[in-house]
Amino acid sequence: SDEQIATLFENGSVFVDGYVAEEMCRRGFGDKLGVNILPWSKQFVTGECFEKKVSEYCSKQKDYKDIVVTDDRTEELSHNLLTINGIGQLSSPAVTCLDRGEGKLSVVYCGTPKAKFNYGEGFAFLNEARKNQFISLLKRANALPVYYDGDNEICLRAGYLSDGSLLTAVCCIGFDLMETLDLYLEKAPSTIELMLPDGTTKEVPFKEVRPNIYEINTRVEPMYPVILIIK
Repeated sequence: SDEQIATLFENGSVFVDGYVAEEMCRRGFGDKLGVNILPWSKQFVTGECFEKKVSEYCSKQKDYKDIVVTDDRTEELSHNLLTINGIGQLSSPAVTCLDRGEGKLSVVYCGTPKAKFNYGEGFAFLNEARKNQFISLLKRANALPVYYDGDNEICLRAGYLSDGSLLTAVCCIGFDLMETLDLYLEKAPSTIELMLPDGTTKEVPFKEVRPNIYEINTRVEPMYPVILIIK
């Protein structure tokens, strides 16, 4: 409902795809996004560029729409790339961000992340530029207390316990054994405990190897979950 959408904006940051942004604009929330959304009527998009460099790009988003900036505060973080007569040219924004104050962001993607998982479609193609953009936005929104710093294939889930500890579960879904686990932690930990199969915990050693990157002395074996309680 409109009331629920208004509550979303009141409570914090909002990340939306092109379809949702279009509907929000239709229902009068365009000022909260800092953009208007129109159907795409331009030339076929061939990719998405970062930092306005046609040499730094990744695959285009799926089902992309035309983002029109309506607020001077709206940042254009990346742009759709058109190829005209063999020459790459920047078009309308692919990702925008409006800082509404108090750390509340409105981030709009021109397309949708809903795509088959392969390396040729939209958000499945997470190159370094896309990852850095996403990490930067989540940090600005105060929504990234932990992430895996590496290139192994993993599944990571995290959440806060009632005492403020960060429960982090990591499962390696690839075939490469990890002798240690490197995690980005927004806050410096005092202790890190590993949950054992019987439900008890034991402390594991860790050290900061780079700013906010901690090497945790625990093995991560394929398809064997590692559950940490970070205090």
